[in-house]
Amino acid sequence: MGTSNYERNVLPTGVVEFVVHPADLPTASGGPAGFVIKLIPFGAWLFRLIHEMAYEKPMEKIRSSGGRFSVDGNGIRQGDGVMIPKDRIHRLVIKNSVTDDPRYIGTHGRGMQEHARMTDLNRAAAVSYTLVAEAAGQGYTLAGGMTETTAYGLMQDVRAALGQ
Repeated sequence: MGTSNYERNVLPTGVVEFVVHPADLPTASGGPAGFVIKLIPFGAWLFRLIHEMAYEKPMEKIRSSGGRFSVDGNGIRQGDGVMIPKDRIHRLVIKNSVTDDPRYIGTHGRGMQEHARMTDLNRAAAVSYTLVAEAAGQGYTLAGGMTETTAYGLMQDVRAALGQ
């Protein structure tokens, strides 16, 4: 499993800037069929193609990757320039973009495929934590792709920079 981290830089103006480096997604298991297919060059190529279409692209859609934002006594400024005023922030929340999605078990002979998919989702969940600022009835994703430990550390540092 990969690890995530973040940098905390205090600028001369007193603004605290955070840069989050996301963890790499874990590799997919592929189930028992994956082992057999990897032995055949064509099978390995086909498996990789299917893996990219079925695993990597969908995971990147539901998993936030990193982030950059700055914090001072007035609020949080996201990387895209959106300012979230301190007095409008209700709370900071840690969410997991993978485990928040419902999971369905397929039928009709798809048990092994569903098991492999759920195994891959569980692996990705470990590096899919996001930090969200809730303000004025909206959620603003500040950073993502983190381990739980990194997300909690970042949340504490953001609170301290806000003076909370």
